[in-house]
Amino acid sequence: MLFRSPLPLVLLTGMGTEELAVRALKAGVYEYIVKDPIQAYLDLLPKVLPQVVRQHVDTLDAAIHHQQTVEALRESEKQLRAFHEHAIESIFRTTPDGRIIYANAAMANMLGYDNVKEFVQINAHDFFWSPVDRARIYSRFNTQDRLKNTELRYRKKNGGEIWVRENSRVVRDEDGNILFYEGFNTDITEEKKAFNALCKSEASNAMAQEIAHVGTWDRSEEHTSE
Repeated sequence: MLFRSPLPLVLLTGMGTEELAVRALKAGVYEYIVKDPIQAYLDLLPKVLPQVVRQHVDTLDAAIHHQQTVEALRESEKQLRAFHEHAIESIFRTTPDGRIIYANAAMANMLGYDNVKEFVQINAHDFFWSPVDRARIYSRFNTQDRLKNTELRYRKKNGGEIWVRENSRVVRDEDGNILFYEGFNTDITEEKKAFNALCKSEASNAMAQEIAHVGTWDRSEEHTSE
């Protein structure tokens, strides 16, 4: 087991073997000096000790910087997770076989599930309205890595229909194999209903105008024939 002293250590020993030196350095000793009068080891200490202190300070600075970096990354990850979990947009990540490996509360609630834990138990393939819709999306990922503003029909937990606008991408490994899909959805069901109602209204108005025009033309023909 390795041990690193909180203070810099210099080992003075009368046993000068290479094996002992290696073991001492691995154990946390900064410098290893053999007490050999011929080599004037006492003269080495004034030179070695300042170097050891600088090395120790550099090691502490690196350790502090590393710890600060780790803490900053943890805080950033914590904030990002909180952002995803409380985001209004529905965020998801699924595998090619349909396993849901991440979803936020908005995604689960949008499809009528009580919580994320319940939602991730289903297969992502099941919330497509039809196999045709699912096949269409996956086939597009064969030729492109991102889909923008794609309108899809999803199936809610109660079997009801919901329209979403999806922005998603595919993530691949180094060999090009698909690892997962991820993205976010926006519920546009009311928007679709309003659009369909407008289309019906415009179609009705156009038909009414056509009927009125035909009626006017018929009356004109009657007056002409008289």
